[in-house]
Amino acid sequence: MIHVQPKLYHVVFWETEDRSTSGGLRMQFDTLGAALAAFEEHQRHGQYRTGILMESQKISGVWKLIDRFPR
Repeated sequence: MIHVQPKLYHVVFWETEDRSTSGGLRMQFDTLGAALAAFEEHQRHGQYRTGILMESQKISGVWKLIDRFPR
């Protein structure tokens, strides 16, 4: 049996500000630096109008919002 550990950082983008588009772009990262770089890069390109960057709290399983746009 293969057990895949989810990555700690998730970045999610939507094409509209109301997040009505289904299947927005979702990415996972092991490090905050890599997640921030991807978040900022996609934000600069302007294709996606809304985005969030979250960190998983391993013990509680709760997601913590690190950054979002628009603010």
